[in-house]
Amino acid sequence: MQLGVMLNSMKRLLDTLRPNIDAQMKAWVACLPGEGGHGRVVFGERLNEVTVELRAKYKSFLQAIVEKLADNVLSIPSPYWVLVTV
Repeated sequence: MQLGVMLNSMKRLLDTLRPNIDAQMKAWVACLPGEGGHGRVVFGERLNEVTVELRAKYKSFLQAIVEKLADNVLSIPSPYWVLVTV
């Protein structure tokens, strides 16, 4: 149950909330002082790094879950496994 909540939260953050966060942060960054917008560039790069990291973690969590489920299925005694695969 808790694993599902975590994965759903990560997925929602990446798919639904990320564009809203991005829009709000861009509005705030527009208020940063400075010539040439260096702070804006750094902010955009950092936000992209965080997004890439979250997506990578999400994919690795899903892969680990699939592998664990496959191991659990294969650990079932043979007669039951044959019935499941047929």
